Amino acid sequence: MCEISEERTYYIRTSLMYTDLTREVLFKVFKFLIKSEDITGFITSQEQQNILREQLQKNVINKSDFNLVSGQILNLERFDISLLIRLILNLCKDKIPKPQRGWETKLDPKDESLGADLLRLRDVRNKIIGHRSDAKLSEAEYEKTWAKIKAILLRVVELVDSKSSENFEQRIDEYKRLNVDTENAEVKRLLDELLNYKREYDHLQEKVEEIE
Repeated sequence: MCEISEERTYYIRTSLMYTDLTREVLFKVFKFLIKSEDITGFITSQEQQNILREQLQKNVINKSDFNLVSGQILNLERFDISLLIRLILNLCKDKIPKPQRGWETKLDPKDESLGADLLRLRDVRNKIIGHRSDAKLSEAEYEKTWAKIKAILLRVVELVDSKSSENFEQRIDEYKRLNVDTENAEVKRLLDELLNYKREYDHLQEKVEEIE
């Protein structure tokens, strides 16, 4: 069994907690905003399909994402966090209170509105999950990032599905006790994804160096 360093263990626990629970919470947000359990029906409606085609033409969404959300049969299991946030912010923006400083400026740390928290979840995904080529967190980063994600998720769940909020904190904390080893299927999956991220990152770095 391959030994995993403490800093990588911190990263894996944080990534798994964020990925699994944030995706679940975003589906709750979607259902809350459209006032329906039928996300597929909402997205495949003619009105939303027209909006999505416009967004494709404006490069708001890419062709790969458009293929996932177009047509009448959708596989919601393939919707990742990035796509879900993009869909919520673009299809339901009129139902979300605008952050105090607007959508395009730095968030007010005291702003705990749904719009602000969605942007924070996107920011965590970009900085910690998507662009962390070393796949490590120091203990201080781990505690700070964990507390930030936990606070955001608990606020959002309380707002959009309060009946499920009671045990949600417990579910978050269970990830902190996760036994991180390569025998765990979820850990192995994440390590494989991290390896792919690293390859893509190295490839992009080589491209940048060639251009320079």
